[in-house]
Amino acid sequence: MQIAIVDDRAEDREELSVCLENYMKKHQLDYTLTEFEDGENFLKAAAQVNFQLVFMDIYMENMDGIEAARSCARKTGFVRLFSDHYRRLCRMGYSLSASYYLLKPLSLHQADFEEAMELCQLKPPYEVMTLSVMADRQKLELPTEKIYT
Repeated sequence: MQIAIVDDRAEDREELSVCLENYMKKHQLDYTLTEFEDGENFLKAAAQVNFQLVFMDIYMENMDGIEAARSCARKTGFVRLFSDHYRRLCRMGYSLSASYYLLKPLSLHQADFEEAMELCQLKPPYEVMTLSVMADRQKLELPTEKIYT
């Protein structure tokens, strides 16, 4: 699972990274975390990497989190966004498909972090069974999750 933290403050990225590491370890979930100091660098990476979970700060220099989320949503059609700053911007975050709204510092809102992560319904990757079929002397492997009755 690819996860991004986009926040201009190193302290906030570190705090979120620790919360995330503890949660993922507790639930035995594998992940790759990439941190970004600004929305522009995140968008460049998001063009190449499919991030399943994005923690986005709202107030950042140059490109704020709202603008970065809008741009990402236009390109990919979907963003799972956690906005994490002041309450007055909560509505804007949800208009961009935010799954949850976290307040900083996370150390004072640990229960909110846990609730937000549970709402994401993250699950470990599973092995998809395949059906082997011979057609014109070629073996085809069809994922069973793609077979409809």
